[in-house]
Amino acid sequence: MPLLQKPSSTAEVSKTSSAALRALGLASLAMTLSTETIPFVRDGWHWAEKAHNGFMMVLASQFLAGLALLLRRERLWHAWLLFGLLLGGIFDILRNPGQYDPVSLLIPGFWLVPLIVVALRTQDRRRYLCFTGVTTTVMLLLMMYLQRFDSLAGNTGYLWLLAPVAQTLLFGEAVIEVARARDAAVARRIRADLQHQEETALTAARREAARLLHDHVLHALHALSRPIANTPAQLARDECLTAYRTLTQQTPISEVARVEDLISADPLVARLGVQLSGGSDPIPTAAARAIAAATHEAMSNVERHARATRVAVRIASIAGVVRVAITDDGRGFDPSRRAIDRMGVGRSILQRLDDVGGQADIVSWERSGTKVSLEWPRQTQNDTDSLWNRPPNRLMRSGLTRAAWPALALSAILNFWASGPRASHPEVMTLLGALGLAVGVAAAVALLTRPLRLWGITLLLATASVLWAANLWAVPTPPEHDYPLWLAWEASALVHLVVLTSRLSVGAVVTALWSVFQAGGLWLRFRDPWAVWDHSFVLTTGAGDVLLTLLVLMVAQHTASQEAEAAEQASHRLAAIAQMQAQGQLDQFWSQRVTQEALPLLKAVGDGDVDPREAVVRNTSTLLEAQLRDELVLGPQHGRLVAALAQVRADGWNLVSTLSQNDSPEALQRAHGMLGLLGAPAQAGQPITVSANQTHTLAVVLEASDQQCTAWRRRLQQRGGQLDTDPDFVRLSLPVEPAEDALVS
Repeated sequence: MPLLQKPSSTAEVSKTSSAALRALGLASLAMTLSTETIPFVRDGWHWAEKAHNGFMMVLASQFLAGLALLLRRERLWHAWLLFGLLLGGIFDILRNPGQYDPVSLLIPGFWLVPLIVVALRTQDRRRYLCFTGVTTTVMLLLMMYLQRFDSLAGNTGYLWLLAPVAQTLLFGEAVIEVARARDAAVARRIRADLQHQEETALTAARREAARLLHDHVLHALHALSRPIANTPAQLARDECLTAYRTLTQQTPISEVARVEDLISADPLVARLGVQLSGGSDPIPTAAARAIAAATHEAMSNVERHARATRVAVRIASIAGVVRVAITDDGRGFDPSRRAIDRMGVGRSILQRLDDVGGQADIVSWERSGTKVSLEWPRQTQNDTDSLWNRPPNRLMRSGLTRAAWPALALSAILNFWASGPRASHPEVMTLLGALGLAVGVAAAVALLTRPLRLWGITLLLATASVLWAANLWAVPTPPEHDYPLWLAWEASALVHLVVLTSRLSVGAVVTALWSVFQAGGLWLRFRDPWAVWDHSFVLTTGAGDVLLTLLVLMVAQHTASQEAEAAEQASHRLAAIAQMQAQGQLDQFWSQRVTQEALPLLKAVGDGDVDPREAVVRNTSTLLEAQLRDELVLGPQHGRLVAALAQVRADGWNLVSTLSQNDSPEALQRAHGMLGLLGAPAQAGQPITVSANQTHTLAVVLEASDQQCTAWRRRLQQRGGQLDTDPDFVRLSLPVEPAEDALVS
């Protein structure tokens, strides 16, 4: 299911389940061909010459099952077609058996396994349950008919066919259940991300509007209010014109853009002689603009502070990730002494990239230059070895635990009912079968809620080893090649549970050791390669079950990890798209002071209509710069306080404000009241500083007159404040009343 589409109500083959089911089917098919089908066809070809067409149809059904598993889209008719080939081959062989035992034809019940997996991949429970029921029943009835059904006890040995069928069915059920749960979680996350992006788009756009003010308007106003000696007037005009165009340009029509196109259009590139190299793939316009704007701010910092002789910008695009590196050979700085999360760097670089799902990193050395690295989308830490160190999660563990039940139950039943009388020590075998079943049931129930501890794993492995050794020990003397080793299933089911409770690396070691242990046991007991081959179904249903468990875990977890990374990147892309949609009307977040005062002034200076060296331009720029900084620091939610600060400056005060959004609402409300009682200054440009702490709002005034002190003392007494005098300054303070919820807490 595409990550950016709404989840459908119909069953779909997800990437996780498709990959895991394909691996399950191909692995089981490989084991079937190597241990059952190929030996059967080889022997049958020799003994039943008239049934060659049937043998070819049987073999073709297996290879076509492998091809069907490799298809990108699966349909139930694929499984029925393969089943038809299999039945056609069987009946052709039965009509021309020759000297070949027809019952041996049906021994490889694993023929059904790939067919069931093909049906499973449709992810329609009713259909594949129907298919599985029909195919398994047909096989069982045909077996019993050919054996001349005498009694139930006499035919229980063929019930082993249910084990691989049930195991595969439960494996597939677990894979599909985990995949659907994961798909649902991804869909919920995407819906939550969409809702979150819609809710935060306005906030992010407001921050972008503030960054544009800081990066362009305030810089231009600062250049007008504090001109550097011998600086050409044209330089100030260029900066004012650039700021004006940046704020008034329209959002590009295209939904995507290239980063290098936006960066190369920046006048700073030519002015600084930047060495621009590399290129990138088109990405969402909002992300490209954010990278270009962050690059502009980094180059602007180089121009103002670094004293660099060389500036380089390198752009690269690898696997859909755009990276931009801005390096200079300037004087640099010590990050431990100078915070990089301040206004210019924090808002204009770090936060700007974070808002669109990217990330930025700044590294600097004193007298050795600075490097700013920008990356979009943000990459998660993906350690290739982490999968091998990760145990199965609870959902995967509980789902795959059910695949152990058929082996546990059938091995106990068949050991008691069918093979017990043929064993050299039937009582011991029955007792051990009951013990293995009890240990397996207890472990399976415990795994539904939590992983097993070391003592539990040790008990399972010890019990499995004892069951397998006892099963070999109970083989009659001389050894019978056709003696059923039912306890081998039970032992492998216990190892299956061990793999489910450990990390993948431990599970791989356990699986390898168990396979060697089983094969070695057969060799030591029978001392005959054909006997080992004749009992290969034990390895296929036993060690094969453990191998399939490990394989499904590895494929499912690896694919889920890839999907998680893809979902993370999709979330970043959604952030960029939401930003692009919200940034089309950034001017709605600018105050009238910006649109009606600052922008017209910048345009007039940039067009050459006003001389930037005039005193009125300098005074107006100084006032506007201070007022706009108040807007940026306090935010739009404190518009009344911003207006009060502007009025104090308009009255003639030389105001320095340290108020910020971090101050409590109560302190800022008191600050608004403090500004209201100041009145006019004693002389133009009288210095005053306004600040706030947790308990008081303070105003420190220099050069205060006696008349001012008298008026302030009277006004402060009416509001519960006080006036402190000092030979050098006067301090006004108003107590901050805590909020009601603070008092309650």
